[in-house]
Amino acid sequence: PVVWWDGVTRPYSATADANKSFFQTGNTTEHNLSFSKAGDFGSVRVSMNRTDNNAIVPNSGFDKTSFNIGSNLNLSKKMKVEAVAGYNRYNRKNTPSMGDNNSIGKFLTYGFPADYINIEKDVYVMPDGSKNKFDNNTYPMSYPYSSYTNLNWHTYEQNTTLQRDQLAGSIKLSADVTPWLNLMGRSGVDFSSNKFETKNRPEDAAGYQGQYGFEMNKDYTVTAEALATAHKSDLFKDFDASLSVGTSTWYNKFE
Repeated sequence: PVVWWDGVTRPYSATADANKSFFQTGNTTEHNLSFSKAGDFGSVRVSMNRTDNNAIVPNSGFDKTSFNIGSNLNLSKKMKVEAVAGYNRYNRKNTPSMGDNNSIGKFLTYGFPADYINIEKDVYVMPDGSKNKFDNNTYPMSYPYSSYTNLNWHTYEQNTTLQRDQLAGSIKLSADVTPWLNLMGRSGVDFSSNKFETKNRPEDAAGYQGQYGFEMNKDYTVTAEALATAHKSDLFKDFDASLSVGTSTWYNKFE
């Protein structure tokens, strides 16, 4: 047996599956609901999707909700309209760190001993609510993983969430004006916003050394195009011809 950094004597032996103490059983659930109808008028489809994810890294995951509608409608024998629209709401909590010293993966790769027991998970918060710094002011022996003292505090007490909303749609109108002339117009819009919120629990007992942050950005894109196509079969013997003239525009704003 050996005396650990917290002053407790424990057996000096490998700990089976100690790495699993950093993770939980993850799961993803998904639900889909859709309706469709078709006939001489054309077709219409409506769908809804919901996805929930609980990641294997504790206190992280995401959910996504989406609604979509699409239609192909025959306004007359010579005129058709196609319209689609969709809305997505995406929420994400705490993307796991990958390469810094807050990363569980880095600790398991470079700092993880065979006899490790994750006792830090139960003591990373001091009785007064402050952050346990794992130093000699608290424990009789030097903490052996001094580069990774922030693992549990970062995982559970430093939270960043993302809320992303996206609305996109387009409409296309086409008409056979004459047997040899077709006109088409199409317009689309794509709007998205991202909201990042950071809540870091105060590291001191008085509650002063915390952090709060909020960031929001928006992106707008609008497109439009028009096309006229004239076509003639057998313009000459065994020769068909067509001519297309069009225009398009694109607008984007990010703020």
